[in-house]
Amino acid sequence: MAAQRYNRVNDVNTYVGGIGIHPFTPLFMDGKIWYDAEKKEARDISLNITYISQCWGINLGFVKSPDDFSVTFLIELKGLTKALKI
Repeated sequence: MAAQRYNRVNDVNTYVGGIGIHPFTPLFMDGKIWYDAEKKEARDISLNITYISQCWGINLGFVKSPDDFSVTFLIELKGLTKALKI
């Protein structure tokens, strides 16, 4: 994936690039980078790793911003929503 975004109000030109790979069936990994052309620096870098099983899944995400770093851990229980009729 490759894209360019321009915000006229703030005069910000941003380039986005990303790639996703599926090394084997239940595992998917993707990464993205946001580059600010005006400041000539990477604004955000993200990496997601997802493992999907038959009835559950796990997602681990990392995001690095200039002054911040965050990690997310999500667990998906696929049969739970059917039991609750959601």
